[in-house]
Amino acid sequence: MKVFSCILEHYQPRADKSLKIVFGTAEATPDDVSFLQRHLKRVMAVGINEDTLNQDQINLIDSVKIDFTDSGKSPATRLRAVLYRLWEMDNEGFDSYDLYYVSKMEKLIGHFKDKLP
Repeated sequence: MKVFSCILEHYQPRADKSLKIVFGTAEATPDDVSFLQRHLKRVMAVGINEDTLNQDQINLIDSVKIDFTDSGKSPATRLRAVLYRLWEMDNEGFDSYDLYYVSKMEKLIGHFKDKLP
C-alpha cells in the first residue's frame, strides 16, 4: 500500500455509469513512479480524504474486498454494452447492432483461438 498526497484534477462520467478519475501528486520519487508502474491497469482500492489518513482509515482501505463488477452485470453483459456504444459511434457499415455484435465476437473468438496450441 502506498499513500499519496494529491489533488483531484478531473473526473469524467462514462457511458456505463463508471467514472474516470485523475489525480495530480506532488513531485514523485523514483519509488513512487515504480510503485505506480507495477500497479498500472490493476484493480485496487482507493481512499479519498481531505485530511491525512489515520490508522483506522488505512486499515479500512486495507480491508476492502475489491469487486470491480459491483454493477451486478456479468463481464459478458458489460462487454455487450461496450460494443453497443462503439456501434453507436461508428457502425462500420453494419445495418444492425446484432450483425455488428456477431462480427466483433467472431474476431474476439478468433484472436483467442489463435493462441491455443
